[in-house]
Amino acid sequence: MLKFVYEDRVTCRMSVRAILFDVQSVIYERPAVGVALQTLLDHYVLKPRHPRVVQNALRAAQFDANLGRISLDEFYNAELRIHGFADSTVLSAGREALRFDAGRLMMPSGTASALRHLHQTEIAVGALANSPYSSADEIAWLSRIGIPPEVWRVYLCSSEVSLTAPDPLMIDMAVRQFGVPHNTVALVSRDPSFLESAADLGLTPVAFRPAEPIGAARGTIDQIGQLLTMLAAQ
Repeated sequence: MLKFVYEDRVTCRMSVRAILFDVQSVIYERPAVGVALQTLLDHYVLKPRHPRVVQNALRAAQFDANLGRISLDEFYNAELRIHGFADSTVLSAGREALRFDAGRLMMPSGTASALRHLHQTEIAVGALANSPYSSADEIAWLSRIGIPPEVWRVYLCSSEVSLTAPDPLMIDMAVRQFGVPHNTVALVSRDPSFLESAADLGLTPVAFRPAEPIGAARGTIDQIGQLLTMLAAQ
């Protein structure tokens, strides 16, 4: 059993020793069209395609990039061509723009301070990301917006492990890197499939701002800062 003191100075005991976050649904998001890409589009008098059009057209390329099957340059070129870029010189500038925009992450208010507080407890913190980028890239980008690299005990990106979450193998890999039993790990996501996989593996699933009730969830939070209190009440 883990003993910790949370913000109201009430000492609690709980069985959770590690927390995994589905980072793209809980910790950060990116704008549909980043500032650098928009600047390039404006320069060439092009309008950005609707995000849903881009998402549908890139579905296969995104999947392959997330698994590391194609390079970032190939993935970027596919996206740029959807927006109307074709010239090799322009594609080169476009890849630089997309790379710049990739690091411009946005977080819900209070997220960074809540994660820093978690790090001060004895609870290990980890992340799962379906991402074409490396864990080093993502950790560096998050550090720019207030989450120190040392917060993360585990950070798995799909492109580095050739698995995409919520594949149980990827979740299991993260738990094993924590070095704690599965039943002492909580997983936080707003994606029902993540939470169902977590429940199947014996983790404690926590829903974050779900659009509708999720049967697999053991609890629901609207802010990361509510997590310790919710888990202590389990």
